[in-house]
Amino acid sequence: MSEEKQPQYINSVSRAIHVLELYGRQNAQSLSLAEIAKALGLQKTTAFNIVKTLVREGWLVQEGPGGKYRLGTRILRVSTAVVRGITTEDLILEEMHRLRDKYNEDVVLTAMMDGLPICVEKLQSTNVLRVASKVGRMSNLLRGSTGKALFAWQTPEFIENILAQAFGQGAGAEEEKEAMRRCVSYWNGRSLRSQMEQLVPPELQGYDHVAVSSFGFCENGHYPAHVAIDYALLLREGLSGMAERIRTRMTRLTYSNPADLRRRPMLQAMLESYEAVECFAARYAALAEEQARTAPQPRRAELDEIARICRKVPHAPADSFREALQSCWFLYVCLMLEGWGAGMSMGRMDQYLAPYYERDIAAGVLTDDEARELLSLMMIKMNAVINPQDGIV
Repeated sequence: MSEEKQPQYINSVSRAIHVLELYGRQNAQSLSLAEIAKALGLQKTTAFNIVKTLVREGWLVQEGPGGKYRLGTRILRVSTAVVRGITTEDLILEEMHRLRDKYNEDVVLTAMMDGLPICVEKLQSTNVLRVASKVGRMSNLLRGSTGKALFAWQTPEFIENILAQAFGQGAGAEEEKEAMRRCVSYWNGRSLRSQMEQLVPPELQGYDHVAVSSFGFCENGHYPAHVAIDYALLLREGLSGMAERIRTRMTRLTYSNPADLRRRPMLQAMLESYEAVECFAARYAALAEEQARTAPQPRRAELDEIARICRKVPHAPADSFREALQSCWFLYVCLMLEGWGAGMSMGRMDQYLAPYYERDIAAGVLTDDEARELLSLMMIKMNAVINPQDGIV
């Protein structure tokens, strides 16, 4: 049997494909000739010839004389042919595998069956923190992101029927129903599902309301807080130092770069989050100052010190063991307010607190008993915010 002939790859075809892929890679609606040439490292003449060929064949469309180029309708014809050969189950499983592999978290697929949300598929990750959901397990429509995501997209009649069953007609029932209606109404048009619907090809629109995919580890509606943040960075720089990093980065953004336009809202949100944490800490400082005014000694001195520390951290870097512990606690509480309690971690406290402990011990401003008491109190407070769940350790 003769050996298969080695192909001679055509570079111009490869470059044309790279041009088309560039739109997806940069999530761009349109690109100029200069942007395409720069992104792919092509000579402008080469890029010009490739782009004009793609325009002639209908793969690209130019937005007026001298304008930028956007994808043409030829893409839709090919994508439609591809979609026809793929089943809905294939698409769903492919996306579930992508999410599982990208985030290393369990992914659960839940569908409405006879008016009930039922887990129909689950992919398990290698993460030691596992989701308790199993195939065939029923979710609650009024609790957790999975149930609420399905509930928000049911008919008004279905929603009202479920609310009547859940809350009845007793005292406060209408108030509870109205709160749930506001929750459902708020997410109409704002959810990730709304964005997804704008991207689904017309031939798949008929599968709407059949199934919704969600991250199983985020079933209580919070963001997936399976994290151990860099507390050492917080202690070294304080939120003020971290905010300065963000401001410096924002000065480098340009309005001509589409990627920078997407980064700006995220960076601005980071700054606002830092400010929110600082306001949160200031409330504790104000309360300690108020109580100190009428407290007897030695409690007054203790409250004054608490107020001083709360005015300083987490805004500024920590300089003592007490300041370091308080700074970590403030940020932990704020993360717990937004995150899922079962997966939050303080990380290696022994490592990032050790320098402050050793320095205070050497200076004689802290004893081992005092350090032990402060750590014990912090552990007690941490145990106050654990969310018990059936079947989960």
